[in-house]
Amino acid sequence: MTSLSPLALQIPWRQSCKIVAGSASNLVTAAVAKLTDPNSVASKVFNLQAVSNDTIAHDVQVGITDSTQSFFVLGTVAVPINAGAIGTVPSLNLLVSIPGLPLDETGQPYLILNATDSLQVRSLTSVSTGKEIDIVAFGADF
Repeated sequence: MTSLSPLALQIPWRQSCKIVAGSASNLVTAAVAKLTDPNSVASKVFNLQAVSNDTIAHDVQVGITDSTQSFFVLGTVAVPINAGAIGTVPSLNLLVSIPGLPLDETGQPYLILNATDSLQVRSLTSVSTGKEIDIVAFGADF
């Protein structure tokens, strides 16, 4: 009889991308699974931070693209004007704004990316010329 040992996070990572003018409806990859170890089982994303220096608010869709190259939307999140770019408007953890995600032991939402998954984001409206939305994902491999 084989005993199963619990999976533990092994190697933390940070990945990032930008949504820039002209990239509306185009997916940008915020994170890919198994970044640090090709033998990993999966990856856990525990923060997906957004910062925008645009002077208009943006709705962004967060989703997972799997091995079939299909994009599955997890939710749409409103990123406020100048979120994280000025001191009075904080940056935004996009995962906190998607209801129904599992919660970890501290009550924070997270995602599991399977070996062939990528976490992607897209803005539903064009980002203004010369402006950008920065997306930074924090996670770890199993």
